[in-house]
Amino acid sequence: MSSDDIRTIGRLEARIRDLTKNTTTPWPNDVSLRYLTLGGAHLDVTGSGQQQDYAWHCHGCLQSSDCPDKDYLFRIRDHANEHASICRAMPKPEASQ
Repeated sequence: MSSDDIRTIGRLEARIRDLTKNTTTPWPNDVSLRYLTLGGAHLDVTGSGQQQDYAWHCHGCLQSSDCPDKDYLFRIRDHANEHASICRAMPKPEASQ
């Protein structure tokens, strides 16, 4: 492994630490699961706890569940995880004060 590879790995590890360090912020009440996309945005799976009442929404690219009807958690979870694993959209910056 070259020294360039080692530096690249170090930068990637630091980026991952930066993206995952703020995990103590409370989730909204209706969020059942939260994924981190490749671009660092959150993807939320929401639902009320009823069987077919789950949907997902990506806060990076703003894409949501494909069907207008909500679905079972196990189906939504798989689609949400798949989207999060390929979405490169970055989170919208917070407004500066």
